[in-house]
Amino acid sequence: MVPFDPRREQISAWQLFVLLFFTISPTAILTLSALIGRYAGHDAWLSIILATGLGVAVAWLHLALARRFPGQGWTDIHRLVLGRWLGTGLNLLVWVWILQTAGVIVREFGEFVVATVLPLTPLVVIHGSAMLLVMWAARAGIEVLARVGELLLPLIVISLLFVLVLLIPNADWRSALPVLESGWTNLVRGGLPLVAWLGETVLALVILPSLAQWQGAGRAAVMAVLAVGGLLALLTLGTILVLGDTAPLFTFPPFAATRTVTVANFLERLEPVITAVWVGGLVVKMGIWLYAATVTGAAVFGIEDYRPLVTPMAALMLALSLWLFDDSLEMTDYLARTWPFYALFFQVVVPAVVTLAAMIRGLPVRGRGRPPPEPQGTGSGTAGEGPGAQAQP
Repeated sequence: MVPFDPRREQISAWQLFVLLFFTISPTAILTLSALIGRYAGHDAWLSIILATGLGVAVAWLHLALARRFPGQGWTDIHRLVLGRWLGTGLNLLVWVWILQTAGVIVREFGEFVVATVLPLTPLVVIHGSAMLLVMWAARAGIEVLARVGELLLPLIVISLLFVLVLLIPNADWRSALPVLESGWTNLVRGGLPLVAWLGETVLALVILPSLAQWQGAGRAAVMAVLAVGGLLALLTLGTILVLGDTAPLFTFPPFAATRTVTVANFLERLEPVITAVWVGGLVVKMGIWLYAATVTGAAVFGIEDYRPLVTPMAALMLALSLWLFDDSLEMTDYLARTWPFYALFFQVVVPAVVTLAAMIRGLPVRGRGRPPPEPQGTGSGTAGEGPGAQAQP
């Protein structure tokens, strides 16, 4: 087996946008409107707009760190800045967080399928069936994940916009009034989970070593955050206008709103179509997180190629998805109260501290944000995400 080198896989800036869109959107659009509505009420759409602006700033932080170390992955940056031992310790914590978050994503997938189409099917069957496909996609590499995302992106966006249009006849605009009734404190508190979701652009630090050209990378990351935030704001507003104050009571409010669609007593029951399209997006998201977990794990444990770790990592994800929560209510409470603070530590605090440490140590900005040239011959990089010292110019 040829040792893994992320620069052997090449993605464009557009594909980076697609990957980051799917890194965030499938679970965010399904569940976040309920979590935000707990605090912001019918002002949840305003809270989303506020949080999206903060999400853009977080994405720029991730890109700023990556530009200081072009061609290097997340784990390699930690070792370069913090040293071998401290960097490896931090990488271990990052790997645990990625793996645990991936397990939560699998559980979200299972709860969605159980709540919508397969209420009597055991979660282990649903999770296991999905993980077989996810394992194949992650083993195939980031290029394959990007191409699958390119195929699904138009279907997902069109389906969401189609549903929004069909919701208009059922909308009661008085449900969004009065504006700012919940107050600024609740707007900020409600937006915190979304900032954590948008902060999942931190996985760009795993993906960027495979980027063919840095031109447009920053724009791709920002546009991914704005696209997710914009779609979520529109869908949340539409859900509020249809369901009113009861919207936060549903686990998946957009799906509940879709059930109200009926056109001339002919076009109705669209939720199976939406479910089928969205399940595809969730599979891509799980594939990206499994890829990130295996690449990071390979770097932590000094393994040259991440691919042999795909199966054991998938097994760990499956186990965590079943063991972390007793039921969907416990999962929802965790996502609303605990996960945002836990995630923001790795999404904001860690990148900010590493960037500051790099500036203090005066580590050079090599190549002005351009990745190093392709390695010659059959030589490979070191373990993990970034190329090894032999591949450096």
